[in-house]
Amino acid sequence: MSEFSEPAYRQIISSFVSAGYTTVGFDSPRPQARQFILRHDIDFSLEHATRQAEINAELGVQATFFFLATTEHYNLFGAAGRQCLRSMKANGQWIGIHLDVADYDAGMDIDKIAKHELMLFAAMAGGSPAAITFHRPVPALLGRSGTLAGLPHAYEPRFISDVDYCSDSNGAFHHGHPLEREAFRLGKPMQLLTHPIWWMDLPAGAPLSKLDHLLHRKQAALQQSFARNCKLYAAHHNEVTEVGPST
Repeated sequence: MSEFSEPAYRQIISSFVSAGYTTVGFDSPRPQARQFILRHDIDFSLEHATRQAEINAELGVQATFFFLATTEHYNLFGAAGRQCLRSMKANGQWIGIHLDVADYDAGMDIDKIAKHELMLFAAMAGGSPAAITFHRPVPALLGRSGTLAGLPHAYEPRFISDVDYCSDSNGAFHHGHPLEREAFRLGKPMQLLTHPIWWMDLPAGAPLSKLDHLLHRKQAALQQSFARNCKLYAAHHNEVTEVGPST
């Protein structure tokens, strides 16, 4: 099973449900037999996060969606960001902080950074996030014990060492497909991380082609935003659209 698509995602989650698994959040002291933590890190696209939340609700599962506060890829403070967060709540999903430590000055206290982003997310989401995870985590953060800003984080030993951990990092299950892992066959607990970018409404193909496709769509959306906010660019954009580029 190597396909990354919306039907393939549905098959994975449906297989967990059919096997008697239920989803739990990071507030669980430690997942028990036939429980799994479903986690989604939102690195690039609010649109695909929203779609994955809708599918999760259809399948009767809950996941924690981790959003970046400091990224050039999307804006949680904008209209699309607010709508995405509302959709998460409407579909019964949990919201978490995807903390990118690299965006802060070296040597800053990580708990202080976490508290800063916690305040931002509380203002945006209208409530406290459920958990924290790390974006591009350095080895020193993996297996770090204890909470951050009073919140559990996804790389605590109880979530990656005490239970099975399976991730689709960079668009592949490098350590085995979740349905083929021993933990699934034996009904043991698991943390399953999937990124919406690899699964939701993008053409089949290699991970790089999916990223390129999304980038082209974002460029078109940015051009439309420029046109809505600047008459000069709107006139230019309409002229290019109607006439087309020269060859």
